[in-house]
Amino acid sequence: MILKCEVLIVGAGPAGVSLASYLAGAGIECILIDRKQRIDLPLRCAEYVPAAIGGLFEGPIAGINCTTVSMDTYIDYKYANTIPSPGFMLDRPVFLKSLVDGLRENGGKFMPGAKVTSFDDHPGMVSTAIQGPGGKRSAVKSKIVVGADGPNSIVGNHIGSSNSGYVLGLVENIPVTAKNKDKTLIFFSPEIEGGYGWLFPKGESTNLGIGCQFDANRKNINTALKKIYMDFKKKVFLMDFFDLSGSMARLSPPVEASLTAGLIPASGMLKNTVSGSFILAGDAAGLTNPITGAGIYNAVLSAKIISDIIPGALKAGGLDLLTMIEKDYENTFGTSLRRAVEKRKILMSGWNSATGSGNKKSFEKLIMRCWVSFRDYWRQ
Repeated sequence: MILKCEVLIVGAGPAGVSLASYLAGAGIECILIDRKQRIDLPLRCAEYVPAAIGGLFEGPIAGINCTTVSMDTYIDYKYANTIPSPGFMLDRPVFLKSLVDGLRENGGKFMPGAKVTSFDDHPGMVSTAIQGPGGKRSAVKSKIVVGADGPNSIVGNHIGSSNSGYVLGLVENIPVTAKNKDKTLIFFSPEIEGGYGWLFPKGESTNLGIGCQFDANRKNINTALKKIYMDFKKKVFLMDFFDLSGSMARLSPPVEASLTAGLIPASGMLKNTVSGSFILAGDAAGLTNPITGAGIYNAVLSAKIISDIIPGALKAGGLDLLTMIEKDYENTFGTSLRRAVEKRKILMSGWNSATGSGNKKSFEKLIMRCWVSFRDYWRQ
């Protein structure tokens, strides 16, 4: 079977689904594919987004679970500071499903369980070979292919532009509510190597997780990550952040829910995000912040940038205008991501000495220099 469209979007995460929704709404023929039968399962995301995401959609956002107004940072499990941080906690699958529904309502096509096996480039046309459920093979012929398929993008690999550094994240949605649902909590501790822990409130549960960047020579990384997380979880439960009344007797910690791990790009925006008929978006383009690990807002914003340029490029009959995407990426993300890349280098180069010295002040100074809630982060 051969399908045809103007734009093929690979990956149904926030970038891909948002882009498909934008393009279908503008009357652009698009097909969205994802290798998973059920997108976003298992969930590998803390689900927090800044309130500014509301400006990227015309109507209300589906899936908002609760609203936050501030962020508290803890260093070595001691309170350090609070900054305003208006945002939303999403039910990410609900958010993505609403956009897929909008895509379909506007005539777009979504193909879950479809894996790209190869690309065949021709002048003005790309033929993408796909293997669907049950091994069924088909092809999509499109003028443009957008890679929104995450940190290890097959589209990025095809054009020779891939992420090179990662933070390894582990997240759990626990069936306990936070006492304070209008703030997010961040925890830096020497044990959480090269990263931090987080506690993000939801209506009837809490997202708890850590992100670590291990030394390249570290062995048994998955075992180490889980041990660090469980130690973090125990310490957080001793700090009285949760409502453990009623049927939720004080358990330290409560019964383990479903732990999921995932890669977070941490090397910054890729140099080449557009190559001929191919475009990279979101994590595939390295747009995740290397310090905070935040990626949803930048992913959706990259989709908006792409959607503003594609119609003109298609109308012009050539794809030269697609290079404007890289310029817009630079203008939008360049300064903040370069700062975050430099701060991650400082964080990693100073981590061992700051945590091995036994001097808590050294670790505190390092975090204050490298985390967004402190003034030193914003100084040159």
